[in-house]
Amino acid sequence: MMRKQVNSRLQFLLNPIGSAGDVHPFLAVGQRLLERDHDVVVLTNPVFEESARKTGLQFVPIGTRNEMRKVGTNPEIHEQMHAWKLALQWGAIGTMRETFEAIQRLSRNRPTVVVTSALGFGARIANENLGLPMATILIDPDKLRSVVQSPVIPPLQLQNWMPRFLKRVQLWAADRFVIDPVIASETNDFRRELGLPPVKRLLHRWWLSPQLIIGLFHPWFAPPQPDWPPNVELVGPTLWDPGCNETEYRDVENFLASGEPPIVLVPGSAGTASSRFLEVGTESCLQLKQRGIILTRRRIELPSGLPPNVRHFNYVPLGMILPRCSALVHHGGTGTAAQALAAGIPQLICPMAFNHADIAARLERLGVACTISKRKFTERNVVSALKKLGQSRLKENCQRVAQWMEGQDPLSNICMLLERLQGTPSD
Repeated sequence: MMRKQVNSRLQFLLNPIGSAGDVHPFLAVGQRLLERDHDVVVLTNPVFEESARKTGLQFVPIGTRNEMRKVGTNPEIHEQMHAWKLALQWGAIGTMRETFEAIQRLSRNRPTVVVTSALGFGARIANENLGLPMATILIDPDKLRSVVQSPVIPPLQLQNWMPRFLKRVQLWAADRFVIDPVIASETNDFRRELGLPPVKRLLHRWWLSPQLIIGLFHPWFAPPQPDWPPNVELVGPTLWDPGCNETEYRDVENFLASGEPPIVLVPGSAGTASSRFLEVGTESCLQLKQRGIILTRRRIELPSGLPPNVRHFNYVPLGMILPRCSALVHHGGTGTAAQALAAGIPQLICPMAFNHADIAARLERLGVACTISKRKFTERNVVSALKKLGQSRLKENCQRVAQWMEGQDPLSNICMLLERLQGTPSD
């Protein structure tokens, strides 16, 4: 529902934590807030400083490039049993104090709204300690726990046929014996210094804003559940991409125009992609006698001696090329999946870690994707899956979903929701 715009000038402190897929939607929101005559400051890792400043946003570095590089090059980042721990220790705990201090400094004597991601522990504590209004922006729906229609969270068994009390027991046990031992002690030490009471089961509800949670996904992708927090607003994905240089743009345009629509291979921006993923994808293009595009900045992971029908580009906006491609092969990143949905093309998912399995399951329910596990990601299975993606029924499903996404403006709705937060009590 469209709401009347608030005209008073506010300061928005945007605190995304994660890889490019986590940060880019915040830059899109910041750019639109800037157009609405607000002051916007981005607080995140300096890896994204250039992108933020090109967008016209002020920037405050949180952490160092080297810290993010260490996480990204750790092979455990693509292992479900370890990836969550790395993300929480680096993103939530590692940035907590520095983020709080930056928000405290920047918000003095200014009407300020804080906007963060799920890992924004420093922002959440500032919300409590400083009384600042805060919104949590969720890129993906698996952070919204439910024992009704549950997200896929390996290794938990939360199938919809399972009794709800068994799901509650699993979630409680995961919090009590696995998650809280990693993050609760340091979080509560910092809270104690600030005079705040201790918290437990931090990932159950505490880490999300008690005032406003904005989901960058549609209800048809993640239907709202009766046990979600009552302050959830679903607006859809931002579909924002940074630009690319003119030379790369011309090169990809020439390749697209020179033959049949290619298959796109995207290993993802978080961590080091498995070279096997690219090798198998490239060989599958050869066997199918189809053209392919590899998008990655990590040239070291490219197969040696790419065939003429497969081209590599460092970066090209997905929104620019996917409508002219035949299929997308990727790990299940939410932003990447949303771009393919908007383009109306089928997807082949090889889930690695984090939310990938949940995204894959939701895409399969929509009838627009196939999934292959890491263990079964072989040339034979990929070729078979890509042939299946060419079936008319699946293509029709893709086109139908693309039509659902036409003509929407989630950024305006996000900005109006955020503007209304000023003056809202923080608890």
